[in-house]
Amino acid sequence: MLRPGDSATITVFFRPTIVTPTFTVYANKASDPTPVDYSRLSPVLRRTGLSDSQWSAVFARFQSMVGPTSGDYVQMLARNATQLPPSLGDARDPVALAELEVRRAEAAIGTSIAGTLKTTDPQVSLAGRTVDATNSATRDVFTTTSLNDGTFLFEAVTPGSYTFRVDQAVEAVVPPVAVAAGQAAQGVTLSLSLGGVITGSITSANALGPVGGATVEANSGGTLVTRTTDPNLRYLLEEPPPEEEEPPPEEPGEYYDPGDADSNDPNEKTGAGVGAAGFVAAGAVMPYSVAFENDPKKATAAAQEVTVTDPLSPNLDWTTFTLGDITFGANVITVPSGLQSYTTSVNTTNTDGTALRVDVSAGINPATGVVTWTFRSIDPTTGQLPTGVQDGFLPIDDATGRGLGTVYYDVKPRAGLPTGTNDRQHGEHRLRHQRRAQHGRRRQHDRRRCPHQFTSTRCRPRPLLSSP
Repeated sequence: MLRPGDSATITVFFRPTIVTPTFTVYANKASDPTPVDYSRLSPVLRRTGLSDSQWSAVFARFQSMVGPTSGDYVQMLARNATQLPPSLGDARDPVALAELEVRRAEAAIGTSIAGTLKTTDPQVSLAGRTVDATNSATRDVFTTTSLNDGTFLFEAVTPGSYTFRVDQAVEAVVPPVAVAAGQAAQGVTLSLSLGGVITGSITSANALGPVGGATVEANSGGTLVTRTTDPNLRYLLEEPPPEEEEPPPEEPGEYYDPGDADSNDPNEKTGAGVGAAGFVAAGAVMPYSVAFENDPKKATAAAQEVTVTDPLSPNLDWTTFTLGDITFGANVITVPSGLQSYTTSVNTTNTDGTALRVDVSAGINPATGVVTWTFRSIDPTTGQLPTGVQDGFLPIDDATGRGLGTVYYDVKPRAGLPTGTNDRQHGEHRLRHQRRAQHGRRRQHDRRRCPHQFTSTRCRPRPLLSSP
């Protein structure tokens, strides 16, 4: 699936013959009136755990939502390509994009909850956030991931009353949301800010149960936070948002992974500016670079998948954003000038010399200002992630810099900003070795200004945007 300005390389493997092979590339366009052969799509898109009758109903709704023609189908893929975060799949993969629509179809005919994440804080990213919904009666917990615009969907939940939790963010308390069997509950809004959160209940030994109206206090960085247990006999303590001054360098955090290898990333972002305050002229192009490393002090495996996200400050003119070069190890990807999205593949090798393909995509979400780069290692033989612990495009770093990567971009400040305006913005990097999804868990120790999901981070405010 390619959007305007995108490009891609398809690697083809075949056995040499005397006759030169001929390859034909077909493209389906949004105006194509050809009917879709849905019978071929059904076994590809079928969701596990559904009976034949359930899948028949879901797939019928899917067809009605998409439309009868190939053009309708391409338009659906194009819409979903702007919505799918890297953690849910490759925005170029038609199957991943269609599966997102299937989830919507299942939600439309079953018991489901849909909502939206909101924030007024530009440091809080809404894309790819983990959202939990807890059934107050059964304590069943359902988990989903928000899309690029902050919307989220639990397509199959049990009936009951639900409370919500967003990982590594503080959400404003909302009343429990009740959903009946067969109901599609919509319109849930969770407002987010940075900080930590503690929830719990107070139990009386005499009353033999939770107590309402009890006062709970916690000391958070010298600030006393006080809450009273609510009518549901629960309390929620929010960590106050941090001060705006630059945080001191953090000590390395702690990674817990029971018996599994993993990659690890310290990172740094830099930009241009003059003087200690980092002034730049109004209207000037501001070059940025975001560096990431597979830390030799912490990592025990090559990184196979890396996601870099950088939410641009609202003080920047997102329409002027353009991608720059992309590097990892000795590989340099020269991105054509003027692009806001780009996709390519690089043929390289693992540290043992075996073949490796790296699929790379980058682009900005024009609605949210979040820039995302994704790197995915592929074994050319299987078309899947490599199986070796040290197989991956970003090995553990050494003196050669083989475990270093950098992405570049340019952007201009918005017009009319007063002198001294700051473009504070904080990105997020995720390095993942293949087996983490099965075995690994993270401990997040520092929830102050940098919502990174790995150990040892550095986060710096960047230049003041305008000068006389």
